[in-house]
Amino acid sequence: MPNERNAVVAVITGAFALAAIYLLVVGLLLLRGDVSLSAGAFLLEGLQLMGPGIFFLSGTASALVALGLWFRQNWARRAASLLSLALVVGAVSTVSSAVIDFRFADMAREGTKVLAGVGVWFFLMQPATRQFFGQSLNTGLAVTPRQSE
Repeated sequence: MPNERNAVVAVITGAFALAAIYLLVVGLLLLRGDVSLSAGAFLLEGLQLMGPGIFFLSGTASALVALGLWFRQNWARRAASLLSLALVVGAVSTVSSAVIDFRFADMAREGTKVLAGVGVWFFLMQPATRQFFGQSLNTGLAVTPRQSE
C-alpha cells in the first residue's frame, strides 16, 4: 500500500469538507435569520425544510466523512459512497421535472450533480481504491483445495 495520497481521494475529501463548511455556516446563518431554508436545497434535496438542525447534522456528517477519508478509514469510504448515491437519488425528481418542462439550466445543474455522484461512487468502489483504504480484496468466496488425507 503506497504512502502517498491519491489525488482523486484528496479531491473527494475536499468536496466533502467544503460541503461541511457550507452546511455548517448556512446553519448558523439560519439560526440568526439571515438566510432562507432554500440556501441548502442543492445539497439537502428537500431535507432543508426540517430546519437548521438538519444543516448541522449533515454538515457534521460530511466533516466526519472528510476526516475519515483524509486518514484513509474504510468506513469513511463506504459512508462517502452512500452519501454520493443519496445525492444522486435526491436529484432524480428534479432532473425528471426539468426534462418535462424543458428547463435546460436545471437539467445541466442536476445532471452534473448526478454525474459527479455516480463518478464518486464508482471511483470509491474500485479495487485499487479499496486497497488504498486498506480493505482486503478477499471476498471469502475463494475455493481452497482440500488437503488429501
